[in-house]
Amino acid sequence: LFVVAYAAPARFSIGLLLVLAPFQIIASHFGTLNIALIYVTGAAHIFRGRVRAFPLILCFAFIFFLYFLSMSQTPRATYLDHILYMIGVGADVVLFYVVYNYARQLSDVRVLLRFFVVMNALILVYCVIQLITGYERFAFLGVQEFEFAELNEEKQRLVGPFGAAGTNGELFVLQILLLSYLSLHQRAGT
Repeated sequence: LFVVAYAAPARFSIGLLLVLAPFQIIASHFGTLNIALIYVTGAAHIFRGRVRAFPLILCFAFIFFLYFLSMSQTPRATYLDHILYMIGVGADVVLFYVVYNYARQLSDVRVLLRFFVVMNALILVYCVIQLITGYERFAFLGVQEFEFAELNEEKQRLVGPFGAAGTNGELFVLQILLLSYLSLHQRAGT
């Protein structure tokens, strides 16, 4: 994965990360495939020299300091869970820097906006499949790692790729606002 992320164009590796972001293809207690992909891609981009600017580094350092300070006040038995959570948050920071530096190098950021639209389309397709399958568990090609989240039968809510109805609803609200803004400011013919 490192060699592919190092050798492939940044557009490919970053596009893949952005499109796969909401979908946790393989997940365990210790993390997800997406977290591993983000760290490997981030390392490849740093070694390749694609990541040069680190804005907000002091803010992120302060946030992690507060996380560790908070963790020091928890029972020792929960340290592993907190560390795994911080590894996930660290992946978000790495993704931010990789995408930020890629956006700085682009002459036209519409490439990133297209990835954003593709991601939204895939989320909608996921939700439609989830609505069609209903309250039954459905695994694509019978593979457990490709299992769609069940609908919440008790509350009758769509949970989407995030497995939480609230997160799914928040995403849809934000996407409607952002896509509306983009469509209002889109130039004719572009």
